[in-house]
Amino acid sequence: MKLRGMDLAAIAATAAEIAAAGYIQFWGKAGPLPMHFGLNGQVNAWGDRHDLAVIVLATAVLTGLLYALLPALSRRSVEQGGDAGRGVEVAQTILLVTFALVCLVATAIGVGLLTHGDGNLVGSGVMGFIGLLMLSMGAWLGKVGPNPFVGVRTYWSLRSRLAWDKSNRLFGRLAFWTGLVGLAASPFTPQPAGVLAVTGALGLAAIAAIFESWRVWRDDADRQSI
Repeated sequence: MKLRGMDLAAIAATAAEIAAAGYIQFWGKAGPLPMHFGLNGQVNAWGDRHDLAVIVLATAVLTGLLYALLPALSRRSVEQGGDAGRGVEVAQTILLVTFALVCLVATAIGVGLLTHGDGNLVGSGVMGFIGLLMLSMGAWLGKVGPNPFVGVRTYWSLRSRLAWDKSNRLFGRLAFWTGLVGLAASPFTPQPAGVLAVTGALGLAAIAAIFESWRVWRDDADRQSI
């Protein structure tokens, strides 16, 4: 079977996460290490390098397992005529970006680069993470047909292909530009105001896309065609 570029990226990401878990387990900072942060960016749970290594290893297992399972889970969408192939690609991209960032943060903690609860620093990292995720998702959504994984999956968008296309195109554009601004502004924005602003913008984008799916469905003569 010929491997795609994304398949190779998934293999590389999984291998890197396993290697990071091994490094943290045997050579990482002894601790105590921050394991969980509150909404204000302050540490509210501590652990040692062994706990952190388990988290990174679990991330690696989930990366490989979920990446491999997504195509199999798309068979129902294929039978229903959905755009499962592109939906799988988007879901896999989001999966790889998310777990890679989680692993990067955990590795930074494990090697001693982030050992205390600097609320503004942590908040900036979370804001940048959300921004990058929105940017990645937004770049794809307008190009994806009905599928079981990603997109504006409302009652109306699943019963009108036009409503699906327009609502997902709208959400994709809003997510892309909000993510781009959020990512660029994350190093300079006071926290937690920045995190609240970018998550609030994401919520408003979702509401706008849901409304758009209803509006287009209402006027679509071919609704309930999928």
